[in-house]
Amino acid sequence: MVDHRRCSGVLAPPPSQVTSCTVSRVGTKHSTLPLGVDVALMSPGQGSWSSHTARRSRHSSRSSTTAEILNFTKGVTDNLLKVADQLRVDAVHRDELAKIREQHFVHDATHREEAAHAREQNLLKNAAHRDELAYTREQNLVQDAAPPLHSTYRAGH
Repeated sequence: MVDHRRCSGVLAPPPSQVTSCTVSRVGTKHSTLPLGVDVALMSPGQGSWSSHTARRSRHSSRSSTTAEILNFTKGVTDNLLKVADQLRVDAVHRDELAKIREQHFVHDATHREEAAHAREQNLLKNAAHRDELAYTREQNLVQDAAPPLHSTYRAGH
């Protein structure tokens, strides 16, 4: 019996289950050989050898399909392992970059603090020097403004 869904294309089964379909002159569909089976293997003149070969072909096809599935699964597993390893390597690199950035940040902050402290010390030194100069000028003005004590004393004598 022909499964019309397979031949009509409504549902597309996996390639291992598709049988080829032909249309007779009357217009009815009937199933011929399964895909992958050679016509010479199915010839009626070879009797039991033909059925034995067909069973071996089916078994070989199953083994081949199982091997393909195992190879595919192995390939997927290998690729997943590669992706996981790359993700781990990327995470290590991100951590290293974060540490380097943190070290740069700490170094820059320390440098800024040292520079600010040096500027503050320089400002304090300059302010002390200005205060010293101002005091010296003030002392000079006081001395210049006051009459000398000994010269006045002699004038009255």
